[in-house]
Amino acid sequence: MKWPAISIPRLLREAGVRDVAQPIVSGYLARELPLETAARRLATIVRATLQWKAQHVRPRIVYLSPDQLIHSRLLPPERSSDFRAFSSRVSSLSPAPSTTPSVRNPNPDEVYDDAVRLNACYDVLREVRDRWAQVQSLYDAVGRLLEAGREDAA
Repeated sequence: MKWPAISIPRLLREAGVRDVAQPIVSGYLARELPLETAARRLATIVRATLQWKAQHVRPRIVYLSPDQLIHSRLLPPERSSDFRAFSSRVSSLSPAPSTTPSVRNPNPDEVYDDAVRLNACYDVLREVRDRWAQVQSLYDAVGRLLEAGREDAA
């Protein structure tokens, strides 16, 4: 079977697939499952989903005229006749660079409170980045297993 190009995160976000895959991803993130075990289970889910889609979902091919492409913003507006008007509107919306220096905050306690809030936000962002890197390694492992399965099938 020839596999289409897929986005593993997008496929795992689909409603029925998410219900099945979420416990595996959660177990991996909680370090209850090793990477290889979680990747093998997710690869099985992805393969089954792709096989089901290949059998049950009809491909949707939509033919659009050039005007429809331009108006739907699938093509850049350079091809349309009103590109100059479009670019002038965009350039008029962009703010001019500020030449005035910023004023010091007269209340140092407020500055300290803002710094504490910013540090808390940075901590959350760091944690999100670390979890995303962990999930990305899982998705990469699933992709490698799918590629190995494709090579074995060929």
